[in-house]
Amino acid sequence: LQMHPLATREIHTLAPLLPHTTPVRYFLATLYASSQEHAAVLRFLSGIIEAMSPAEVRGLPRTFCTLLFPRAFWPEVRQQSKRLGLNPYVVLSIMRQESAFNPAAVSRAGAIGVMQLMPATAQEVTSRLALPQISVEQLHDPQLSITLGTHYFAELLERYQGNVVLALAAYN
Repeated sequence: LQMHPLATREIHTLAPLLPHTTPVRYFLATLYASSQEHAAVLRFLSGIIEAMSPAEVRGLPRTFCTLLFPRAFWPEVRQQSKRLGLNPYVVLSIMRQESAFNPAAVSRAGAIGVMQLMPATAQEVTSRLALPQISVEQLHDPQLSITLGTHYFAELLERYQGNVVLALAAYN
């Protein structure tokens, strides 16, 4: 029904009433995934993985890994990646690491949105793209964040002659 905020509130109410077992944590992660609450999914699944050996982690089913590495905002990521010649999975990995796919994320340093752009960097990219000036609040919009973040990452890849490791380090 696409009633994600309501579903999320229901899950928040339910979670404290359930036992803290691995199956329950997995169940809650699947509920959060259906509500597109990726940060909560990652939090619950990371808690499960921390208690596992490397061999057990390698034996996890595909569905678990799909929850752990979602294709959040996939249409926007795929479109911008194709347009700029980027690997969309690298873009997803930036979003996962930087914001856990949370559009409301704000880092201690002041980076904002799913791509965790500093406002000054976002303004520079906006100017280079000849887009209208944006407000800091607009960086919480996933589509804008992905557009600006992918352009910025593409610029870094060009600066570092295609070296993904250097571009990722510079992005961070």
